Amino acid sequence: AEHHQLVSKTAGAKRSSAESMLRIAKIPCNESVPLTEEAILLHSAGSARGDVIPAHLQTADAVIETTPLIRMNHPDTTDLKVKGAIPPESLAGLYAYSISSTSKASESSRLPNIRATRLAMACGCHSHRFAGDVWIGRLGYVPAQKGGGFELANLDLSLADIEVASRYSPDLRSHIVGEVMTMQRGDEKVKCDVYVPEWLGNASQKNYHDGASLAALAVAMTREDVCSEEDENDEDDSSSSDSSSTTSSSMGNRTNRMKSSQVPLTE
Repeated sequence: AEHHQLVSKTAGAKRSSAESMLRIAKIPCNESVPLTEEAILLHSAGSARGDVIPAHLQTADAVIETTPLIRMNHPDTTDLKVKGAIPPESLAGLYAYSISSTSKASESSRLPNIRATRLAMACGCHSHRFAGDVWIGRLGYVPAQKGGGFELANLDLSLADIEVASRYSPDLRSHIVGEVMTMQRGDEKVKCDVYVPEWLGNASQKNYHDGASLAALAVAMTREDVCSEEDENDEDDSSSSDSSSTTSSSMGNRTNRMKSSQVPLTE
């Protein structure tokens, strides 16, 4: 945690590797407090590897929970195998960081976070409800600095990337968002002023397909377990039948020997 330091509330969506800065967004649970963009200063290149956000938010009284809103994909698992054909931003995941309900620090701030919950719904996570302040960041695989391949790292998140989904509507279709923004702001011009990044616009569909795939896998695994149990039962039944047949045959042979050994009585 000593490598990370909160620098400022700033704007900008691009990764600033020269400055070793990482930008994340904060969604306060109090709706009267605006969304803010925070910057984490990374003092060394090595500190930028892996997910550095939990360590930055961690305190003595706070336990940080990480909730995936969009799960990351590895570049090697995509259909396009050409290196550099897919920008890392399109494969990175979106994650929410909040203070655990078991933490002492959470006792003073457990108000429902409507805006963070709205963002989760926009990503297809309809059953999740956030409480307390929530921080949003991105995590994915980027080209490794040495040795080729890819390594895990945080990516910059612009406040503009999540503003529409968190402030206005979980339905990110442009005409729906435009109507909601028009009603809230009373400005007809906002109908043409809707920005939603492609990776966020596709999040709900992606999570739906991921959920369907996991459900199908669970069903397949359950069927395999059932088949295995049926096979074991069949083997047990077969063994029991063979044992019964052997016992019956043995008893029959013993009876025949007893009959043949008897001497008939004569007058």
